[in-house]
Amino acid sequence: MQSSVRFNGHGKECNSEQDGQQRSRENPWQGVRRISFVGFVALLFFTTLLLEGCTAKDLSSVGNLSKFLSASEEMHIVAQHYNISSNETYMPNAAEYEVFKAVNVVRGKHGLHPLSLDSQTSKVAHDYSERMLKEGFFSHYDPQGRSVEDRLEEAGISYRKVGENLAYLRLGENRSVEKIAAEAVKGWMNSKLHRETMLDKEYETLGVGVACDDKVCYISTIYLNTTFQLLTGDKGFGVVELPLNGLAYIDVKSNGTGEFILMPKTAFPEFQREGSCTCYGMWKGDSFSTYITPNDYIVVKSEAPVRLTIHVKSAASS
Repeated sequence: MQSSVRFNGHGKECNSEQDGQQRSRENPWQGVRRISFVGFVALLFFTTLLLEGCTAKDLSSVGNLSKFLSASEEMHIVAQHYNISSNETYMPNAAEYEVFKAVNVVRGKHGLHPLSLDSQTSKVAHDYSERMLKEGFFSHYDPQGRSVEDRLEEAGISYRKVGENLAYLRLGENRSVEKIAAEAVKGWMNSKLHRETMLDKEYETLGVGVACDDKVCYISTIYLNTTFQLLTGDKGFGVVELPLNGLAYIDVKSNGTGEFILMPKTAFPEFQREGSCTCYGMWKGDSFSTYITPNDYIVVKSEAPVRLTIHVKSAASS
């Protein structure tokens, strides 16, 4: 018995009247955004650059920067505030892992880098597949009109660009996880816009959710790019405010040496007036890693303009 397949995609120029469309959604901060705070300017650019080899470097001895909190103290404070444990992870099931592998096989055949499987994004995808199965609908929007962007925001997952492909399979006699994955990927490849999402070179991570009963399977895949790039102002000073959905872990790499101070936004006026503040962390060099919340700034001080590449992960996935 042949299996029947329906597909739905989430991406650019989505036509709600045509099943099988896909669209990728940029974060509202797409393009170039200038953030100005009396004497501090940062330019944000959104490009795709993978980040490797970032190490944390201590800057606690820098003058006038007092009340330093260690990374462990910082994590304790922000984790309590957001009620998030860094040990909370979702383990993808066998079918989800097969879909992940099948997507990367196809990307490899087209000369693209493999995606990494993100556990927290996979949980969002899995929960949505389970809901579609239980409630009997097949759409990028749930009955309340909520989209993948809403689901990621609720989960505290931050991103620059997101795409979503869905599949609905009626099961035949062969119900192996390999067959399920092969059918889904084959259908996406046969659809121009789904294929564009799956083969988009900008995406870095993938979340996969598969939910089945004895007759059908619902498959959700969420593609994410989570890399931001910014350039400090002419004098090498900058204030970075990332568009985060919740507590995140960031790896930061600079093309030059600088000083980096992580502080709550509420402490910034004191820093402007007195050059001191309650700071979560301080580093000196060309790279560092830390936790950060939507309520924080990163102040950058350098002798010349520097370009920063910031790779964001959800705190629970770090």
